[in-house]
Amino acid sequence: AVTPITGVGFQPDFTWIKGRTLGASHQLTDSVRTAPKALKTNRTDAEDSEGVASFDSDGFTLQLWPNENGDSNTSGQDYVAWNWKGAEIPAINSNGSIPSVVSANPAAGFSIVSYTAGGTANVGHGLGSAPAVIITKNLDVAEQWFVYHKDVGTQKFLGLNTTSAPISNSGVYTSITDTTFTNLISSTSRNYINYCFAEVAGFSKFGSYTGNGTSQTIVTGFEPAFVMLKRTDVSGYSWAIADNKRTDGELLANVSDAERNENTPDFISNGFTMTTARYNDTGEEWIYMAFANQF
Repeated sequence: AVTPITGVGFQPDFTWIKGRTLGASHQLTDSVRTAPKALKTNRTDAEDSEGVASFDSDGFTLQLWPNENGDSNTSGQDYVAWNWKGAEIPAINSNGSIPSVVSANPAAGFSIVSYTAGGTANVGHGLGSAPAVIITKNLDVAEQWFVYHKDVGTQKFLGLNTTSAPISNSGVYTSITDTTFTNLISSTSRNYINYCFAEVAGFSKFGSYTGNGTSQTIVTGFEPAFVMLKRTDVSGYSWAIADNKRTDGELLANVSDAERNENTPDFISNGFTMTTARYNDTGEEWIYMAFANQF
């Protein structure tokens, strides 16, 4: 069945879907790779061709694919979709040592960057300011996800599909500038997609905090609509996602589990508050990504 989803408020260039009521993979589709090519944050798989069928003026269209497995369009199941807007038409970016294809929305601090690399890749990201977060995935073969976060630092990465603590690697995210980032991941020519995020006052904030064991407010300067959290001082902690369309419903980026009824952060006018020790035990180190409802 073909299912139009409307009410997004704009034509998205990046859509991340997760089933709430069933165990199913996360599904990520973007306009640079073109629909329906999809990736799954809970798996290392190369991209498949069973994602969002099209990006539309006020949302997107889903299709029931042969290997649907509950990922986005199974009858009777509940889903959530998070959407970002890039550029209307992707462009070639020549700021780096190799060209990249970029869909950039600098005003919203978001870009999608595609490139083919063998060895060190210095590529343009189109944001005009240094990304605070970069999420990277090989499209061609099974390989883990890589995540750069400014408060983890360069030459380190987190695995979006894992519960690992930061892993040091002298070749990854070696330089992050206002125009380019440098990465050495593959020794053979492979295709990569990167989702890049820079801070925009009043819309996005990327930071870290130390748990205090009771209650703590993280000030973002706006009321969040989406927050993703990851503990970084030890391994074994998942990437927890909360949003303003679900109440105390935790989803985990690295697993296919259905929504968990957990005490997620409370979104307030200038940030988010942990009212218990969850995500906030004394001495724990956490990073976060926070976005407002719409730029």
